[in-house]
Amino acid sequence: MPVTTRRNQATKTSQETNSFLPTALRTRLENEKKEAADRAAATSGYVAVPKDGESVEFRVMSTCRWGSEIWYDYQDDDGQARRGCARWDAEALAENGFDEVPFEEIPEGAATRKNGDPAVKTFMAMIVWNYKEEKFQIWSFTQQTLIQQFTKAVENPRYGDPRGYDFEWSRKGKTMTDTVHTLMALPPESVADEIAEAYEDFQCDLKAYCMGEPGDKVFGKSED
Repeated sequence: MPVTTRRNQATKTSQETNSFLPTALRTRLENEKKEAADRAAATSGYVAVPKDGESVEFRVMSTCRWGSEIWYDYQDDDGQARRGCARWDAEALAENGFDEVPFEEIPEGAATRKNGDPAVKTFMAMIVWNYKEEKFQIWSFTQQTLIQQFTKAVENPRYGDPRGYDFEWSRKGKTMTDTVHTLMALPPESVADEIAEAYEDFQCDLKAYCMGEPGDKVFGKSED
């Protein structure tokens, strides 16, 4: 009898624990869990910046698009602080007669430089095959060292079109002041046939990404 009583008490306690949290709190936690999963899924579509002492190797598969971007702070519908990134495709801007991002399109809460001007940066973006992740991803970057090193490689007649060789991107440092990015062009060689064949079926609209469209519009149609 004592053992049976303890078991009954344990079951009752479990039932009370399951209903202890208020319904509104459980709903909020479930929503936050879903949002975290959605963010993780979206992040997997982009090449992550290597951590200190690590590197990533990839093969460029698409042509290059470029434009301008700026980060900004805002509050979501629940009043939670969020951080977003607005992008403008350079080709689309030119088609509308603009050389720079129109000031009126800069979002509120945008990052600024020391002189108070919006901290708009030039980005380059392309689709690559990430060897470690074994998937196609968008590689987008604004770091001047990466832009300079990438440009130097593609303008070198020994290398040329980046779709003919791999890159290794490494990083040393943990803060903005001590971090050094290094992009190394590896010896030219043809991409594996299975990667080239898989790319033909990969769905991604790089232009949509460069125009700041959400992930569900980016991953669905390839422009290249």
